Amino acid sequence: MAESTPEELTSDLPLVHPTGLVLSCDGKTLYVADMGGDDGLVLSQSVDGGTPSDLGATGIFRPSGLAMGHDCK
Repeated sequence: MAESTPEELTSDLPLVHPTGLVLSCDGKTLYVADMGGDDGLVLSQSVDGGTPSDLGATGIFRPSGLAMGHDCK
């Protein structure tokens, strides 16, 4: 297994309490479950950095984990 060094992708808001992470199948996007704030958020973040984007998921209260299906959905 190749060694790697952790790299900070962002320190910008809206991250409050990120708890769940899933990498997209193409390796270009990191999805983040963030329990923080009033209801929490599900965000996407480019692995190249930048500001996380709110995916606008509804009906989810304080998400604490994520999963990627074998079909990458």
